[in-house]
Amino acid sequence: MRYVLDSNVALKWVLPEADDDKAIRIRDEFGRGIHELLAPDVFPVEVAHALARAERRGHIKQGEGAQKMADVFA
Repeated sequence: MRYVLDSNVALKWVLPEADDDKAIRIRDEFGRGIHELLAPDVFPVEVAHALARAERRGHIKQGEGAQKMADVFA
């Protein structure tokens, strides 16, 4: 199945949030070739902004955002 990936779903892969188990399942199924994930052009900017906001609010440690961003794109 083909899905358009929203940044809010991808953030659930690296940040503990409600329904993160469903987001992780979609990611894992993508890895097994079950789904195709398409991302809009603004996707990287949205992910970076949300992770920077999480750092500012203290939800993650300073500097963790860059590693989490790499994890999303891995």
